[in-house]
Amino acid sequence: AAAAAAAAAYAAAHPDAAPGGAKAAKAPKAAKSGAAAATAAAGAGEDDNPDKITVDPATGRGSIELHIKGFEGRVIGKGGETIRYIEGRFGCKLDIKRDRGTCFATGPPDVLHEVRRVIMEVVEKGDIRDKGEKNPG
Repeated sequence: AAAAAAAAAYAAAHPDAAPGGAKAAKAPKAAKSGAAAATAAAGAGEDDNPDKITVDPATGRGSIELHIKGFEGRVIGKGGETIRYIEGRFGCKLDIKRDRGTCFATGPPDVLHEVRRVIMEVVEKGDIRDKGEKNPG
């Protein structure tokens, strides 16, 4: 009965999914944190608004999930330098899921749009930390 309820909930959330396909659909994994649960409950995915910030009412912290497939190493940086730089600059926490190709950012809601902008800049251009010019002039 629980499996049938889960299948019905999945079908309701994914109306474009073909019923009775060749493979049985897996139930979505349970989220680990309140912010992640709120994001999952909102149906966050690649088709949703990428700027959507979910705020956990219990903690007041915001979260946003960014799709960075193939650029996980670039966001982490050599020895973790880039990820530490972003976390320190914005007071946020970045959680890279290499197997999913995502970066889950949590922190003060008012800075998460800028965090997203910086991460997308890193994906496009590489290391963005200001290192100063070697030959000014």
